[in-house]
Amino acid sequence: MRIVFCGTASFAVPSLEACAKVGEVIMVITQPDKPGNRGERAVRPVADVAHDLGLPVAQPATLRSEDMKAQFLEWKPSVLVVAAYGKIIPEALLSIPDWGGINVHGSLLPRWRGAAPVQAAILAGDEVTGVTIMKMDAGMDTGDILVQEECPVGNASTPELMDSLSRMGGRLLAAVLQQYEAGTPPLPRKQEEAGVTYTKKIERSDGVIAWDHETAADVARKIRAYAPWPGVVAELAGRRVQLERAHVAGEMTHDVPCGTILGRTREWGFLACRDGSVLAIEQVRPEGKKTMDFASFCNGVPELKALPKIAAASMPGHV
Repeated sequence: MRIVFCGTASFAVPSLEACAKVGEVIMVITQPDKPGNRGERAVRPVADVAHDLGLPVAQPATLRSEDMKAQFLEWKPSVLVVAAYGKIIPEALLSIPDWGGINVHGSLLPRWRGAAPVQAAILAGDEVTGVTIMKMDAGMDTGDILVQEECPVGNASTPELMDSLSRMGGRLLAAVLQQYEAGTPPLPRKQEEAGVTYTKKIERSDGVIAWDHETAADVARKIRAYAPWPGVVAELAGRRVQLERAHVAGEMTHDVPCGTILGRTREWGFLACRDGSVLAIEQVRPEGKKTMDFASFCNGVPELKALPKIAAASMPGHV
């Protein structure tokens, strides 16, 4: 089979590797390079892996050109495979490959259509997510489902869950492509409209915490979902810090203003959040400094040195 592959982010790498194993990848299309921090080149997961595999790479600014359509006609692909490419594929290109377009999506469609399904599942507190291999159409993740597989969310962060789902996607994609080549493709099924939800584009401002607006569970999920970007930033004792590790403090409750640091143990600090919930903070990263445990942070803030070092069971309002 002749495969044109479109992908950019690291989620797409196992799918590209799967394509290279089961067929002939005649072109890898990925987004143009972007500048990284301090003038360095930004990470290019798909482009770098494609070069390592000896595959040809194209980085067009747009797919919506007559030149690109002519190129697809010249390539005569059996299938177009798309995974975490980052742009909508024009319908004119989807009609050219013999088997059309196949997409690897990191959710159980129709739940979490859109560009950030992994983060959305974590933020929503979903217990289960998964991977969908689907036929592509003109809509955003609206095509018929070919195969799905579930994956528990647990307490995974976005990088951890993304890694599991990407490897699952590569495995499922390889099986689907082999079925197509054997002439026995999976029977497609329509997505159920009743279960449709959409993700939203993640902005840097999404990671800014206002303590009186967030429950402890909200903050804990955001820390997991927004790792590594945009991260979760909040005010602690007048200092702006990034929260690196935290969890809901069991059944503790409080009746003080949100944002109040209630106390600390040897390991954690306990902070008052909305609806009487309490967040146990383990690691933070103050502006301009490295990640540190909460105790070390307190040692650098004069007004926090006097926080009582108490056992969690004796916290005020503990149920």
